[in-house]
Formats: sequence, structure tokens, C-alpha cells
Amino acid sequence: MACIFQSENPSIDYTFFNEHESMAYLRLLDLDFDATRDIKPENPASLYILSLQDFCRIFLSGDKSIYGQIKGNEKYYLEILSEHQKDLAIYQFVYSEIKLHWGLIKMYHGDWLSGFLSIRQAIQYARNNHKQFPDYGPSHKTLGVLHVMLSVLPEKYHWATPVIGLKADMSMGKSLLKGLEQTNSIFSEETGIIQALVMSYLHNDNNWAFEKIKELMDSRPEPMLIMFLASPLALKNQMGMACIQYSQGFMEISNTKGNYIPPIAYYYRAEAFLQRGMYNACINQYQLFLNKHKSEDLHKDAVFKISLAYQLLGNREKAEFYFNRAQLTGKTQTEADKNAAQILQGGNLPDSALMLARLQFDGGYFTEAEKTLSSIPVDVKSENYQLEYHYRMGRIFQAQEKWLEAEKSYKRMLLIPSEKDSYLPANACMQLGDMALMQKDSISARRWYEQAMSYRGHPYSYSISNKAKIKINQISSP
Repeated sequence: MACIFQSENPSIDYTFFNEHESMAYLRLLDLDFDATRDIKPENPASLYILSLQDFCRIFLSGDKSIYGQIKGNEKYYLEILSEHQKDLAIYQFVYSEIKLHWGLIKMYHGDWLSGFLSIRQAIQYARNNHKQFPDYGPSHKTLGVLHVMLSVLPEKYHWATPVIGLKADMSMGKSLLKGLEQTNSIFSEETGIIQALVMSYLHNDNNWAFEKIKELMDSRPEPMLIMFLASPLALKNQMGMACIQYSQGFMEISNTKGNYIPPIAYYYRAEAFLQRGMYNACINQYQLFLNKHKSEDLHKDAVFKISLAYQLLGNREKAEFYFNRAQLTGKTQTEADKNAAQILQGGNLPDSALMLARLQFDGGYFTEAEKTLSSIPVDVKSENYQLEYHYRMGRIFQAQEKWLEAEKSYKRMLLIPSEKDSYLPANACMQLGDMALMQKDSISARRWYEQAMSYRGHPYSYSISNKAKIKINQISSP
């Protein structure tokens, strides 16, 4: 029995996985890495599964040492693939997917030029496949991902645009992915996951992404990768309690089945506990994350958050110990680590009330956050304090749909001088742009988005500028 893609063109053979491969593929999406133990690298479908497993292992584990152990797999898979008929749609699809997987893996490990060259080859095969077999669904996934990913390439990598050879189109990419998901193919779940991540991390439409993940969660019993992704998307959607509930379910089922638990799952759980005020529980989860996560990414932030938890517990001695330890821990590659480093540079524990309100806001506890800030005599505080106070108040008012109060708070804080490395003015402009766009005032929205992009050198410079560009493009192409 084989899994067949639905198509209006019956002359094209859409057979992809056999029954054994289909089960292994779905188990891989459940983070069961033992599922591929019996998969032999002997045909295009099996090579796709094995390459996808390598990709998932490297990115979900955060263990960059794995790359050194398996980096020869790309060449090995392609050599086996070359033994098959090259003018078939399945050959071109798997070739482009292997190149895409390993291009991203290389870039993750800092080998940008080699990574971009692999991406270029993925594009060449995906475009040719789409041209030769326009109804072949799997190639829509590859080409859709490439369009979406490359349409938001950071400025510092624009030098690679001529190397890549694709004029990226976000709308086309999203359309290709949506079309494939609706075909009810074996790739519908994977494509739905990609759509959710695109909408959340590139378009900042966290509500749409979270609803998509909930929809996918009902597609079959206990889809573990989807259950895992529900936690970070709940956090991005300011649904701290939902994150706690989803992460609890994911942990319990994973432990029962013996499935793989990505180390970052403990980090997401710790974040939700911290926002909820469950400080001892969050310390435990951050420690588990630090012990299990082999990469240094997010380590500085995690140790800083342990310091913050002890500070909010009233244990100043341990708070200062972990504050000092955080200064010497990890790197500053991620935005969270950069933000932690910025606070740590101050040399002193941050203000408890401001940090508490920020955590409450991030978890979606808006009433508690407003109450926390309202008790502060802000007028006697420093300019830096007032800057953050009015920004936090603006965010809280906006979340509660108190639009006028939010606008006043943002504009008031923009009048206060700020440090160059502060992200608050840039994000305040983003929020003012969003509110203007909601009121159909595209002229003001564009002005605010452009002002947001003018702030550089802060921890969230890339993500804020990227979101602003996408918003401006949406205004220009209604």
C-alpha cells in the first residue's frame, strides 16, 4: 500500500512513501527518532526521511557537535539518489529537499557561503521540478519554503542574493504552502507546521499561528511535534497558562512513550512558570534546560532568569550570585541573550516592579501587570525608568484595547531620551504603526514603521526591522 497525492492530472505518478516509510515518517513527526532504525537508504523516499531526521536532530537538540558526526550524510544521500532516474519528479523533489536541509544546517553552523550554494542548488531543482510537473504537490512545499525564507533575508546577507538566483516572493510562497496543505497529502501536517511558523516568526501573526497549531493538533492522536510547538507559540501569543498546560501534556506523553524531548522544551516551560510567579518551579526547569542543552544559545538568558526568580523570591544573595554568573555565561547570538546582556551590563539587579510587570504582561496577565505599575510613583524616578514605565504601560493598555491610553503612553515615552541600544523606542513605533493600520491610516502607519526601522544597534534590531518591512510591503501591495 502506498501514500498517493491527490491531483487533477492522473497521468503523473504521485506515489511517494510505501506503508512502512509512511509510518516511519509520521513517527518522526512525533519526535520518535528510533522510527528510522529500519529505514534503509535505498530509494528517494527513504532518503528524504533520513535527511529530515538529521535536520530535526540538529535543530531540536541544539547540540552542534552532532554536525561533526553526521555532516558526511549529505554526500552519502546524494550519491545513492544519483543511482535513480533523474528526470522523475520524485528525484528532483528529494534532491532539492536534501540540499535545503543541509544548506540550512551549514548556515546554522556558520558556513554561510557553502550553505547559500546548497540553497541555490535546492532552488534550481525545485524550480525545474515545478516547471516540468506543475501539479506535483511535494515540489510546492520546497519552493514555498524557499520563497518565504528568502523574502526576509537579513540585510547583512544581501550579498548572497546573486548567488541564490531567486527573486523571492512571500505571497507566492504562502500560496504554494497553503495549496499543498489543502490537498490532504502525506505532507499536509508538515506543511501546516511550516505555515504556522512562518506566520508567527516572520509575520508576527501569533494568533493565526496558534489557531493553526490547535487545528493540526486535532488532525490525529498525539502529534508530538505539534504539541511541542504549541508551547512557544502560546508564549508568543501571551498565553502563559496555555503554555503550562500544553507543555505538561507534551512532557507526560513523551515520558510515557519514551520519545525525544528537545532540551528547549524545558526553557519554554520555565518561561511560563516565571511569568506566572511560580519561581521555584521555573528555577528547576531552567536548570534542566542548562544541563541538557549542549549549545550556548539562551544560556545567558536562562541564568539571568534564575537570578530574576531569586530576586522576586526575596533571596538577594542567590539573585546576585546568578546575576554575576550570567555575566560570564554563554554568548549573545540570540535576541533573548542580547537582551539579558544589556540588562547585565548595568551591573546591578534590575528594578523588581518593572521586571515583574514585564513578566506578567508577557504571560498575558494584563490586569496584574497594570496593578503592579500603577503602584509606582514614577514622577520621582530617573528618565530611563520613566522611559520603560511608559512603554510598559503602553503595551498593557494596548493589550486591553485601551487604544487612546496606549497611544498617549507610547508618544510620551518617545519624548524621553533613550540609550542607543534600547529596543523600546523601536518597538513603541511598531505598536503605533499597528494601531494606525488598524484604523486604516496607512500613511501614519508607514511613517511609524519607517521610524521603527531607523533605530539600530539594539537587541531586537533584526526582528523589528524585518516585521516593519513586511508591514510596509503589505501597505504598498494591498
